Amino acid sequence: MKKMFSWLTFVLATSLVLTACSQQEGEKVKDIFKHTVNATSELDSFAASMELNQQVSIPEIDEPLSFTMKSDAKIQTNPAVFYQQLSALDEVTEMYVVEEGLFVQNAETNEWVKAPDPLTKRMNLWVQLQQNPSQQLEKLEKHIDKMQFEEKENHYVLTLVSSDDSLKGLVKEMLSQNGLTEGMETAINNLTVKNITYTFVIDKEQFIPQTFELTMELAVNRKDSDKPSTISQNIKVKYSQFNEIEEIGLP
Repeated sequence: MKKMFSWLTFVLATSLVLTACSQQEGEKVKDIFKHTVNATSELDSFAASMELNQQVSIPEIDEPLSFTMKSDAKIQTNPAVFYQQLSALDEVTEMYVVEEGLFVQNAETNEWVKAPDPLTKRMNLWVQLQQNPSQQLEKLEKHIDKMQFEEKENHYVLTLVSSDDSLKGLVKEMLSQNGLTEGMETAINNLTVKNITYTFVIDKEQFIPQTFELTMELAVNRKDSDKPSTISQNIKVKYSQFNEIEEIGLP
């Protein structure tokens, strides 16, 4: 009986210690998150280098459909303007979003063409969502209690991992930023989140994200097939040149 009592005491004490550590870690995460949101929201400009890799597997097709895109962007926050160079499908596209609208360079004539206003709005939303650290962080704030925390010599690592549908609303919001057709909305409503991971590496001194990575795997259920299609996507963004970007304007 004495041994059993000692064992129970040890288990209870260990549980209390772990709970205290967990609470302390949770408060640390909230503190880092708060400082980082404040620091990034005060940025006047920054550069973002992004690489996106995506695979779509459809049961009726043997090989998955792969897509890779790279971009380098210079972004000013007030007013919200940016320059971006996109590389995808063996083509390089340059574009500006300024107060006058979205301008894209014709690769054959080198002339700049103004895009329709709806496309301007979609592109602006896409850049804000995918490459602006402040926007990314704000969308994750309601899930802060699920974040994992790791401290390194010069930076913090905040990670949010989910393998269920608890982040389905966030994924829907992310996928619907560019506007939905009826077919796209139906597909998003049939999504199942298999796994999703957000990772931020944050500078210890300035509380500014150095890198951001999003990895997710989704299943899309279809009425015409018992087997779902799957989407695997990885986005990596590296930030630099904080408050160093000169005024962005059309060439």
